[in-house]
This record gives sequence, C-alpha cells and structure tokens, in this order.
Amino acid sequence: MSLLKTCFSGVGAMGCSCMEIATSSQYWQHQKKTCLGMMLVSFSGFLGSALIGASFSIHRDKF
Repeated sequence: MSLLKTCFSGVGAMGCSCMEIATSSQYWQHQKKTCLGMMLVSFSGFLGSALIGASFSIHRDKF
C-alpha cells in the first residue's frame, strides 16, 4: 500500500513540477514539496515495515 502511495505522490510531484515551470508560481512549488514529502514518508514507511517483517522472520527461524 505504501509503495502505491509513493508512486502516486511521485506522479503528483512531477505534475506540480511541470505546472511550476509553466506558470512560475509559488503555489505549485509548495504543492510539489508537499508531494515529495508524502513520497518520502510513504517510502520510509515501506522500508520500516519491511525491516520489521524481516527481523521477525529471522527471529522466528532462530538463525
């Protein structure tokens, strides 16, 4: 789910970046930064959950 959020936020950031270039407004720059922030949070959530899942798997297998 968080990878899907990351992809959608990335597409949103690219769209805002194009609008920022076309109009040179601060609004689109703010929207782009918001999308990039959501992208970072979603991706770090994915990595964190993968790390927790891997540690439980290793603990269960008793390596």
